[in-house]
Amino acid sequence: MTFMGTRLGGALAPPLVVALIATAGWRASFWIFGSIGFVWAFAWWKWFRDDPAKHPSVDPAELQLIQKERGEVPDRQRLEWRYLLSRNLLFICLAYFAFGYGLYFYLTWLPTYLREARGFSARDAGLLAGLVLLAGAATSILGGFWTDRWVKRYGLKIGRCGVTAIALPSSGLVLLAGAMTDHALAAALLMAVASGLADLSISAAWAMCHDIGGDAAGTVTACMNTFANLGGTIAPLVMGYSVELLGSWRIPLLITAMMYVLGGFFALLVNPSRPLTVE
Repeated sequence: MTFMGTRLGGALAPPLVVALIATAGWRASFWIFGSIGFVWAFAWWKWFRDDPAKHPSVDPAELQLIQKERGEVPDRQRLEWRYLLSRNLLFICLAYFAFGYGLYFYLTWLPTYLREARGFSARDAGLLAGLVLLAGAATSILGGFWTDRWVKRYGLKIGRCGVTAIALPSSGLVLLAGAMTDHALAAALLMAVASGLADLSISAAWAMCHDIGGDAAGTVTACMNTFANLGGTIAPLVMGYSVELLGSWRIPLLITAMMYVLGGFFALLVNPSRPLTVE
């Protein structure tokens, strides 16, 4: 659900930005979106509480029910730093590095690619870029249902690793087809499908962090997400320099497709049934 929301927001942003720039200028678009962020942050600060007992809208009866269902909170074990060197965690991080590498092409270069390589107008490029993220909104929640269903039917290994090992390479192959086709609209639609296929793996990846991390799931997910952002840092640079130095959009897209395939391979090496603390 969380990632579906991020994709929906991202899908709405490109056409809104294009409309705002056309009517009020690019500086105004920054001020407007920044102001919305401040309003939301204030509303969240006023409403959200870590402890339900401190929330003004939780009455005593509801609080009693929450505490009864939650039971006693067990003592949390401290995760030693040496466990972060686990090969199991490394494979999760490498798989998510590949995911992040591909994702940041869509977040940073896709509108430019659609304009310069495929000849779309700024307006159409914004709409198509939104379509790509809209596909991700649908598949991110579908991926959650998929991994949960397969875990119940086939166990953790297939339910987590199998989903990722199918989703990421499939995304890479479809992205490859989009890069190689000469039809502009077909390329854009194939990239929307590729983005959606990659997002099928999100829920499985984050769930694996809980599977192996236990009480330290926050630390484990932070490690995984750090690798995704490293991939997201490198990908736009590779894309930009490849286009500038080689004059080709296809080469960096082929690299991105290969990254997705590698991500699926690394996912197969993960053992989600093996917690960090036993290594």
